[in-house]
Amino acid sequence: MITQEYLKSVVTYDPETGHFIWIGESSPRRQCGDRMGTVLSDKGYLRAVVGGRSYLLHRLAWLYVYGRLPCGFIDHINHDTRDNRIENLRSVDRRGNGRNMLIRSDNSSGAVGVYRSGKKWVAQMFAGGASKYLGTFGSFDAAAKARREAEDRHGFHENHGSTKF
Repeated sequence: MITQEYLKSVVTYDPETGHFIWIGESSPRRQCGDRMGTVLSDKGYLRAVVGGRSYLLHRLAWLYVYGRLPCGFIDHINHDTRDNRIENLRSVDRRGNGRNMLIRSDNSSGAVGVYRSGKKWVAQMFAGGASKYLGTFGSFDAAAKARREAEDRHGFHENHGSTKF
């Protein structure tokens, strides 16, 4: 298991940019001063091999700043998986991570949990382990507002991207 002390002996981390820079001895694969991290193809997360083991850089940022690897998930608040500034990262459980998801590509209304039913708009959400009906509204804006208010009541992240603007 990697330690903060070891990590700080091989890289520097700038919490304002989220960038890691290799320090110390060069190797055939990297030079002192090179930026650390390669992109994983599936979701765009950055990773690097440190001490013979592969790590996601957002988890290493947490270790570098707070002295421990996170127990659960690290959520990228702004949804940019390459943005590892410490202010963009938060430690969450599975439910918290799911509350900061981007709108799905197949969503046609423009808001998470809002859909058209005839001439009306319905708002709903999944919270507390169950689907919750939030109401039927005469306008999209009213339904989207009800959804945002419910997100606030249930502790969803304020910038979770529930609507397209």
